[in-house]
Amino acid sequence: MPGTATRVRIYTIAGEKLVDGTVDANLHTSTVNALRGTQFIDNSGNGLVTVNNTASWNLTNQSGRNVASGVYIM
Repeated sequence: MPGTATRVRIYTIAGEKLVDGTVDANLHTSTVNALRGTQFIDNSGNGLVTVNNTASWNLTNQSGRNVASGVYIM
């Protein structure tokens, strides 16, 4: 995720928006409870430092209800 914050939207295949929020992996913050930002730093001692930022979804909608299993578009 480049920059400091990334907007994440999750939709059903039918086009219904389930989640719309902003995630900042550097600060481990999110504007909605359904999303979480995480930053992993790998300094394995070979002189290179790798930083990986990820956004994860807890499989709930914006209201906190669990969603059905299926395919979702992020």
